Amino acid sequence: MMKTLYFYLISIFMLANGSLFTWLFQGTPLNIWRQLIWMIGVVIFIKYLRQTEDVELWKVGKLHLYFFIYIVFLTLFTFAIYNFNLIRLGYAFWIYFSGLPFMLLPFIWSDSGIKAQRFYDIFTGLGCFLTIGLISDYLSGGFFTKMFLISVASSLEDILKDGRFCFLSEAPTTFGVYYCFCMFCTLYKLYISESNLTKFILLLASLTYMIGGWMTGSRQIVFVLALTFFVSMAYYLCFVMDKKLFVIPVVIIVIIAIPSIKSFLFEEDAYQNRYSAELIKNDSRYASWERGFRENVVDNVNIFFVGKAVALSQGQKALKTELQGSHYENTYFSRLSEIGIMGVILLLFPILYLYKHWSRGSFFDVSLLAFFLSYLFISYVSPNGIHQTTQMTIYLAFGLLLKRDYFEIA
Repeated sequence: MMKTLYFYLISIFMLANGSLFTWLFQGTPLNIWRQLIWMIGVVIFIKYLRQTEDVELWKVGKLHLYFFIYIVFLTLFTFAIYNFNLIRLGYAFWIYFSGLPFMLLPFIWSDSGIKAQRFYDIFTGLGCFLTIGLISDYLSGGFFTKMFLISVASSLEDILKDGRFCFLSEAPTTFGVYYCFCMFCTLYKLYISESNLTKFILLLASLTYMIGGWMTGSRQIVFVLALTFFVSMAYYLCFVMDKKLFVIPVVIIVIIAIPSIKSFLFEEDAYQNRYSAELIKNDSRYASWERGFRENVVDNVNIFFVGKAVALSQGQKALKTELQGSHYENTYFSRLSEIGIMGVILLLFPILYLYKHWSRGSFFDVSLLAFFLSYLFISYVSPNGIHQTTQMTIYLAFGLLLKRDYFEIA
């Protein structure tokens, strides 16, 4: 049991710090380490599913089997019509189900008898580790980004010119949902803590996450961290501490401090340019979203229901003669173009489950909802909703939801 627990924790650390391990394993047979982690995880998941007495977990596993069978049929049509190579199609299956094995970690954790508080401790520590790393990367002029990311992905060498840093991750935009999960765990640790000093330290830690997010130069990460923090803390102040009137002076102080904060944050030209109103106004993403809606919903109803081709937008190992689609700067349209509306349902399944089983407005529910909202937003403004680190995190949170009787602490 403990070996399985260590496997999951090590795997999560590796996936969240992907550029480091890609750098370590480049040129070796272990360059497929992500896929190996997934295959081992799937075997563990299937074995656990066969012996579990948890009805909900069994239902979820069975439903994903139906998703799998459905996509197999779509894959056969894709292969027959477009003759995509098998590596590309296999990569697609990994992407579609890359997060599923991590749903098991909360079950393994509860079976081991380790207190639920330790779970939140670990991910609070991982969040602080990422924050310290991002700040260090920023202050060193991108030392870690250059050493581990750019050394294995030279095509990304221009990101530092835009003031973008990612520490040990694979890009400045791929770990936003993971970072928000660390924020969720830190805030939940604050909620269950009985010491005011500990609460204060955890509050400061969660605020530094937003500073770390700013160091990435990614607007989407800054926004979702702020969303998770403010939704959770507003509920905590208003309904847990019953300090509704306290919210008013806090809002006033923040509004007064905005000019000073903005002046401090926009000191560097890279950030001034990236967050300028003119640049945001001229952002062409909306054109990609409009095109995605038109091509996958309006113009061809068949694409909306069954997609056009499995692995169309990913293009992993695509041959020169193979058709390649677009990710439309949007996870939902990307998935629609591949496997249709069922693919979007698969993406949103954990959130649909939360909606169906929303039983009470506890801090656990509200804070977890804020985290899921961050996933919805990132998935809309970018293709990062299908990234393996994102899917790993979403299904990890889904596992917490399934085991809420153990992890929701009164």
